[in-house]
Amino acid sequence: MKKLFALLSTALAVTVLLAGCSGGGTTTDGLNVGMVTDTGGVNDKSFNQGTYEGIERFIEANGGKASYIESKSENDFIPNLNAMAAKNDVVVASGFLFEEALKDATAKNPDTKFVGIDVAIDGVSNLNSIVFAEEEAGYLAGVTAALTTKTGKIGYIGGMEVPAVQKFGWGFVAGAYAVNPDIQITYEYSGSFTDTALGKTKASAMFQSGIDIIFAAAGGTGVGVINEGKERAEAGENVWVIGVDRDQYEDGVYGSEGKSVILTSAVKKVDVASETALNDIKADKFQGGVVTRLTIADDAVGLPAENPNVPADTMTKVNEYVEKVKSGEVKVPGTIEEVKVFKVNGTL
Repeated sequence: MKKLFALLSTALAVTVLLAGCSGGGTTTDGLNVGMVTDTGGVNDKSFNQGTYEGIERFIEANGGKASYIESKSENDFIPNLNAMAAKNDVVVASGFLFEEALKDATAKNPDTKFVGIDVAIDGVSNLNSIVFAEEEAGYLAGVTAALTTKTGKIGYIGGMEVPAVQKFGWGFVAGAYAVNPDIQITYEYSGSFTDTALGKTKASAMFQSGIDIIFAAAGGTGVGVINEGKERAEAGENVWVIGVDRDQYEDGVYGSEGKSVILTSAVKKVDVASETALNDIKADKFQGGVVTRLTIADDAVGLPAENPNVPADTMTKVNEYVEKVKSGEVKVPGTIEEVKVFKVNGTL
């Protein structure tokens, strides 16, 4: 019996060793994929949630296992990434704030594949960085807002002043000015992706000033903007909110009639990004060491396919701008130098 047990133990050890040599690749049961969220959590109704939805779609189609860890602070990023790397083939993190943590974790876990969304790090062989042309989605949001506003006053509330949020805002300003050079834009950053109460307060002040459309690119803070909009719309005010990252129409539903305060959303298809990156890994086409930039031409940014609150004639005009951006006829500004020509109430 002891001899049999020894033989079985040896066989098991060899099996584990061989599995460990796969470099975190596909197994017969599919990929084990772990996601680390930022402090917004997996149900932030924004980019964390969208990223995980893409992971779940991949697992449903291909098998394997999906799991996540929610970070309570930025200090959790590195330990959470390392913990996920220890038990998964692929680790996904979404958000600019993960940049330094991913540099650390990829070096410590060279046999694990990482996908960093909204992270621009090139030359790291076990990391595929994916970024978006947020300014293009923001531009179309600005066009829609300028075509819709009744007061001629619109607002932008960003989260933290990081590149993705800046580009959304800059594009929004450029798009609005492309339609109406006399439009008034109030522009500010909240400094947070998680402070719902702060978003509600800032939105209240903007609506009170006569602004009738607010574009909120602020994660959980943006949920506060939506909540304020819902309350005012239900009370009979003609106000709108533009969502971000994913189609937030359902998040804006209020009242017994099921109307939504969401005019449209500046969509960044983080779900498509995570799902596509995992499909590449499954097909042995991992884009390690590369920064992939997704644009409107890739159908990765833009507005939702359905926009129930945007009249057909307005949508026709918006689509004219879509085609101009896709063709390159319009180059949307994506740097602070390019947008300095526009005047706003606030600081770009």
